[in-house]
Amino acid sequence: MREHCDSADRRSMSSLRSYPPRHHIYIGGDVVILPTLGRTPNGMFLDAEPVAVAPLADPEAIRRALTELIERGNPEIPLPSRDTYRPVVLSYGGVKSWSKFSKKFGAILFVLDGSEYRLDFAAAGSNADDPARTERVAPDDLLSKVLARILSWNRP
Repeated sequence: MREHCDSADRRSMSSLRSYPPRHHIYIGGDVVILPTLGRTPNGMFLDAEPVAVAPLADPEAIRRALTELIERGNPEIPLPSRDTYRPVVLSYGGVKSWSKFSKKFGAILFVLDGSEYRLDFAAAGSNADDPARTERVAPDDLLSKVLARILSWNRP
């Protein structure tokens, strides 16, 4: 699974606002964790509050949380101290380390790439996205496609 932070292109600080929207969603057991993906002044993207948690068995709760997540966008957040930083999603996943979290939760990552969203998927226990599963989705279809992928996660 991809690390809990994404380094954006190393452009000047003034172009930080031009980064395309991106989000992480984590799925494990019977829950979906939908953190806000905040943007630091130096161009890193980190999971941040608010974080929504929805039961995998409740499509309407997932749809509401996903809609709110997309509407929130990527707010600017302060750069945390390296000494004290702890990924915000750990407590929601009931674990104390990123390695345990990534073993328990898979991820859907999506980013606006030109005129389409690119959806990447990482299975629980994986340290990388699976390029064979990458999909491209029109913005109007994003919500329904991501919701369908969440609901079919780990199902035959």
